[in-house]
Amino acid sequence: MNRNTLWIVLLLASVLANGVLAGVLIQRTGGPDAPISAAPESFNPAGRFHPRDFLSALPKERQGEAREALRAGLREAAPLRRAARRARRNAIRLLAAEPFDPEAAARALADTRAARAAVDAHAEAVILSIVADLPEAERRAALRAAWSGRPPRGSAAR
Repeated sequence: MNRNTLWIVLLLASVLANGVLAGVLIQRTGGPDAPISAAPESFNPAGRFHPRDFLSALPKERQGEAREALRAGLREAAPLRRAARRARRNAIRLLAAEPFDPEAAARALADTRAARAAVDAHAEAVILSIVADLPEAERRAALRAAWSGRPPRGSAAR
């Protein structure tokens, strides 16, 4: 890899990292598509989903069923997660390839986004199936606990 190609790859990696960071910041602030609500109890998820907190905030009689739904969802999503990892590895490979093909790299990055979106859509469907028939107060409590914005239990603050 010659010196110019290295700088191009580093520039693309920097742009990609900045895009990810910008997306995280937009997500945490609600972003342009965030619902507008004057209610002080409006819900705006930030950060990671915390399954333990989500489960513990559900009514006791629903926790076992919800735990099994989450476990089944994880098993069902395994092929989607593997596909997302493969797409990411391919995108990284094409970003560093010599000779560099910007169109192929762009397609690979788009494939990576689509694969991540498929994983997210599956997870969202599982969560929706769990909370769909909960009363509003219980649903809000579980979702607030799930996206509290703090690190998950048992992990070091990052």
